[in-house]
Amino acid sequence: MSLADTVTALTKNVADLYKEIVTTSVRFDDLRANTEQTVERLERVVDSTVAKVLEIHDTHVREKATLDAGIRTLEGRLSALSEQALHAVARETARDLLRERSTP
Repeated sequence: MSLADTVTALTKNVADLYKEIVTTSVRFDDLRANTEQTVERLERVVDSTVAKVLEIHDTHVREKATLDAGIRTLEGRLSALSEQALHAVARETARDLLRERSTP
């Protein structure tokens, strides 16, 4: 192999290597751009999900407070009704005792 053939082969190898470097650089740039787009989309989805979760949480807190207030109201009514029923039974029992004692 002559010097000219060696230089030609070396030049071809350098050209092939340069072509591979350029191709790899282009692919890397495309991959980086696609990765950045994907990360940006993911960030938007996460932000949207966080907003929805916060909204659901706020709604849950409001609904729970409303339900708790309703429960307290019903408990108060139940206590009042129970007390009224107890008084009614006591009155009826007292009447029955008075009737029994007043009849010979």
